[in-house]
Amino acid sequence: METSLKMRGQKYCSGDVISIGDFQCYCQVYDIFYMGIPEILDEFPLFKEWFNLVGSEPGLKQIHENEDFKKVVEMISGVLKEYNAQLWLM
Repeated sequence: METSLKMRGQKYCSGDVISIGDFQCYCQVYDIFYMGIPEILDEFPLFKEWFNLVGSEPGLKQIHENEDFKKVVEMISGVLKEYNAQLWLM
């Protein structure tokens, strides 16, 4: 994604207008918060800029700022961390 954004010089996945593809990709990338590693975005400045741009869209922003949503993220993060810890013990 970093390379694609750099090569094409566009703001979004398919151009300079946000698309359903951006929303889908954003939701997939949001998994890094479940995994507890959001700082990985720091390694990819254009990708991080895109992520923040898409995340600032009113609908997504409203969802991700919702307290119930934050509780779900926290719960899933805990489960994933425990699961990953168990994998290391195997």
